[in-house]
Amino acid sequence: NSGYLYNKKKLRGEKRLWVAICMYMIETGGKYHICCLDDPKGMVHYSFVIPYCKKFSFMQKKDYLLGPCFTRADCRGQHIYPNMLMHISKEILEVTPDADIYILIREENLESLKGIAKTDFELIGKCTKTKILKHYKFC
Repeated sequence: NSGYLYNKKKLRGEKRLWVAICMYMIETGGKYHICCLDDPKGMVHYSFVIPYCKKFSFMQKKDYLLGPCFTRADCRGQHIYPNMLMHISKEILEVTPDADIYILIREENLESLKGIAKTDFELIGKCTKTKILKHYKFC
């Protein structure tokens, strides 16, 4: 598993969201947040906001990782993903001005790669997930 690293139903399967919630609850000691955007039909978008986590070897204690993220299919193409990333980043930097903010995107996720291109995040490298501990490190 490799992906690009960027700096700076209602849901598609509620099971997927609950698995991620449980995983990050354990990994971060419950210190993550989920930013959600709803409309009358339900959940439009969610983004996990993960503070320093040992699973991501490139992070320091002041840093944050955004993701996983999801935008409902009928709401895609409306700039929701990049706007949410920029809004969340702004909120983080107001509280922790020296934080680095990372986004990890799988290389086959073309929609997210298009979305990140509309933000001021910049590509800083490529990383891989280790086979045994499932930690992420730079290639």
